[in-house]
Amino acid sequence: MHNADVVALVWGSARCIDGALEALARGDYVEMVLPADTHHALFAHLYPAADRGAPENLDIRGAPQMVSRMATVAGLGGLERLEAPLARAGYRVGLSTPPPVLRLLPPSAA
Repeated sequence: MHNADVVALVWGSARCIDGALEALARGDYVEMVLPADTHHALFAHLYPAADRGAPENLDIRGAPQMVSRMATVAGLGGLERLEAPLARAGYRVGLSTPPPVLRLLPPSAA
């Protein structure tokens, strides 16, 4: 059995999506630091009915489809490329803020 390694990536780096796809193929756990200025937009996209003035802290897990919703936030286009590979590999997705960190959780960690 493969012990999942932790792969740390920073959004905007040249190899971010490709590095995540390679890590998924190996069954690794991925932590991707997203731009700090996406924090509010991510909260608004994922919780559109939240009360105005509600704390905007996120600590959620979800299905791979969550990355496609996140990809609609300005500056995060490309995340949708991860949805199908995540689903095929049985991964779950986690997001915590602040700062925004996307976690790609292999089946052994989900």
